[in-house]
Amino acid sequence: MSGTHDEIPPPPPPPQETQQKPTQQTPQTVSTIKLPILKKGEYDIWAMKIEHYLAHTDYPIWEVIQNGNGPVSVTLDTILLPS
Repeated sequence: MSGTHDEIPPPPPPPQETQQKPTQQTPQTVSTIKLPILKKGEYDIWAMKIEHYLAHTDYPIWEVIQNGNGPVSVTLDTILLPS
């Protein structure tokens, strides 16, 4: 120590940034909802609860359950403008 209180220590070095390469990943959702457990004799109530859960948290999965996992038909509508 030099005895003077006017000395200011140098600021810490800035944190080094690490650049991550973008990845092609599907976003994943973490849910804290407790899934209903199937208990003996309570299938109807469990089915209603799980239907509600799937329909409101992952609707595309629910559509596959309802419609099956078959080919999807896509219709493209085009509008022709007069020249």
